Amino acid sequence: MVVNSAKDAQLTKAIQDYESLCSLRSSCTPLIEGVPHLDAPDDVRPFFPSWNLVCVGTSSLYSHVSGIRGQFGFIGDTHLHPLDVYLEVDGTTWNRDMAYVESVIKSSSHLPARSKRLRKGTITERVKLFIGMEYECSAGHRQLGMREFDDGIHLVENDLPLYQPCSYRKTPCENAQLMRIHIVTPKAPVTVSINPKIIASESSPVFYPGESLDLSWSRYYILRLPWIYSGPNGVVPRPSTTSHAGLLLSNSISVSYSPLSNW
Repeated sequence: MVVNSAKDAQLTKAIQDYESLCSLRSSCTPLIEGVPHLDAPDDVRPFFPSWNLVCVGTSSLYSHVSGIRGQFGFIGDTHLHPLDVYLEVDGTTWNRDMAYVESVIKSSSHLPARSKRLRKGTITERVKLFIGMEYECSAGHRQLGMREFDDGIHLVENDLPLYQPCSYRKTPCENAQLMRIHIVTPKAPVTVSINPKIIASESSPVFYPGESLDLSWSRYYILRLPWIYSGPNGVVPRPSTTSHAGLLLSNSISVSYSPLSNW
């Protein structure tokens, strides 16, 4: 009886959601039917969400010694790529904000090295974040791509393939699609911004979330990308091979520092 009640509740909610979507589609409000893209007007919102940003928790959930923990289905190495970013900051303001960060996370021993933290005036500081590009095939096999790169700078400064071969050897080779971007933000008062731009095929527009997404410090985020890319000309067909089959354009991740207002 409990099972039937649960199924009835799910069915009722599905019907309500469908009716809401039909009502929204019949309204006079202009909406993007597919994934947001650069050819669409800036003030037009998408009909349904295609991207999903989740804060998994604090940055301590990821350990570069053991890699990704508590997430199943991965094949092979689960270590994210480290990325060092150097910022020119005002020493006095930076030291004040770093003291606030340390007081919040209570883990100063894991903070980046700050050899010049006592200097005043303009100084150069180094912050470290970790990023990973996760590919998944239709069978649910997950893998971190671009293992040939030693650090994250290559992931940021290069166009990356939207598809790559699945590395699971017990099944016929098939495409794995870029589905998630993992970002562990620095234990420092900086903002990590991500605005991925996707070219799904040679004739498709440039797809993106609709706006740049700002990530807070000392957090573990996962951005889920669309599984199906649909634009003005309809659904972009999934390729049969990985060659020339879509790209994640370079420079989708940036780091900036603005003095904290709550300290």
